Amino acid sequence: MTSPATAKTKTRQTQNIGRGFRRSKRSVRFSDHEWEQVQNAAAERGITPSEYVRNTALSAVNGSAGADVAALSPALVEIIKLTHRSAYILSTLKRDEMIRDGRAREMDEMVRAARIAQADILAAGSPYPGSSTQRSPSGFGN
Repeated sequence: MTSPATAKTKTRQTQNIGRGFRRSKRSVRFSDHEWEQVQNAAAERGITPSEYVRNTALSAVNGSAGADVAALSPALVEIIKLTHRSAYILSTLKRDEMIRDGRAREMDEMVRAARIAQADILAAGSPYPGSSTQRSPSGFGN
């Protein structure tokens, strides 16, 4: 006999992913060896095999097949966070030095240029088309 929780899981055909989009289950066949490779690649990135297959397939469809769009590994996210914090501390120290030295206008121009570059990058869109993971490195844009 099937438990109510199991029955509910088996009958669920779609996954609501927000913003009016719904995902439906699809079937793809892999040999045992192929599936093991998919599982290993997904595990290296800290995501599920389904996320890995979906993200990789969508990257091919969207023309970014050479890019690894699955997700950043947790270790890489930590390195990015540390790098961001370090850059923030160093830039704050340099900003204070430049203001003390009467170079506030130069500092303002560098900040303006950086904001324009950031806006251009954000306007270009995500480099991870179809990514269902929201594992962007925290601390950016805050």
